Amino acid sequence: MLTKVGSVFLGFSNGDFVTEGGEKIDWCNAAFSTPGTADTFILKVNQDEVDPDVLNPYRVNFLLVDFRYDKKYNTYKGYIVDVFDSEADMNAAPLELPDDLRDDLKPAPKPAAPVSK
Repeated sequence: MLTKVGSVFLGFSNGDFVTEGGEKIDWCNAAFSTPGTADTFILKVNQDEVDPDVLNPYRVNFLLVDFRYDKKYNTYKGYIVDVFDSEADMNAAPLELPDDLRDDLKPAPKPAAPVSK
């Protein structure tokens, strides 16, 4: 599930792991707060794809996040896909979802022909 998020960045912790294939992947967990609440949440950052230094601490950051269901923990995990410079940039960016799955791109149905008696 792709979604656009505006949230306050609180900081991150770094790490890496080695895949079963032997590839080393650098990751970090970025902490965010939900504006207007005391709730926090963690998003994962693949440092090979997104530079965590572009996140502005204790400021609202505008993000494209990919949430995926984790069967092992029975929850969703969020991965930062992109960081935008502004809310306007975030709003203007397409989600790049497949056109064949979007109802908003299908032509409007033709009105039904009147039934004659």
